[in-house]
Amino acid sequence: MKKTRLLFFTGLTLVGVLSLGSLNSQPTGAPQPASGGPAEGGATCTQCHGGTATTVTDRMTTDIPAEGYTPGTTYNITVSLSGSGGKGFMFSAQNASGEFKGTPISGTGSKIESTNYITHNNSINTSTATWSFQWTAPAAGTGSVNLYGAYAVTRANTTKQLITVAEKVNTGINEMAKEIALASYVNNNEKSITVAFNLKQQANVSLTLVNYNGQVCGEIHSGNLSSGAQQFTTTTQQLKSGIYLVQAQIGSQTYFQKVLVTN
Repeated sequence: MKKTRLLFFTGLTLVGVLSLGSLNSQPTGAPQPASGGPAEGGATCTQCHGGTATTVTDRMTTDIPAEGYTPGTTYNITVSLSGSGGKGFMFSAQNASGEFKGTPISGTGSKIESTNYITHNNSINTSTATWSFQWTAPAAGTGSVNLYGAYAVTRANTTKQLITVAEKVNTGINEMAKEIALASYVNNNEKSITVAFNLKQQANVSLTLVNYNGQVCGEIHSGNLSSGAQQFTTTTQQLKSGIYLVQAQIGSQTYFQKVLVTN
């Protein structure tokens, strides 16, 4: 009888050890996509660690200029975590629809996971852990890209971060707009903007106003249009004074034009 009890409790102990082990963090990198992006359904380190990831703004930094990324340029990204215990992370670059944009390049102490993600090679237990890697910006016309980061310090401390970077708009932007005769007229007295352009053929068209952080500030039109001259007017009453971009997505092509709003 005593022997049976001993085996029973030994079995419980073994189950307990296995259960606790399954909750430990992944010392050699995240085992599956979990950067917090839409491609993985917003999953973060919590899918292995449990709990809820806190939103932060200071774990990941980049050298991408405030005016946005230059297409095809490679930028440096740094992740820095502090605290006691093992530390790790996962990174990805996606648009709002979950499409991967640009090319991630791993650095010392990190590796590529599932083609489009970067994660740690080994967890770091020092008081401060730092990883530096790179990201090559996508082709011109891609638009804004979201940089997602998910971080873990021990099993219980998980956080997430989002940095949105716009595509840099240079002086040649209005030259691109000439291809469709894109013209934008701001009437600051009436707090409105009129956008006119010409379609060579029928196409699905999306017209939006975006700021220099790549954030959509207003939708002008979305839908299919026939060929020929087009014109749309929308209010600017909700906008702060500043420089904005009219973004015309026509089929697979994107055109921009700067506009100045003074409200």
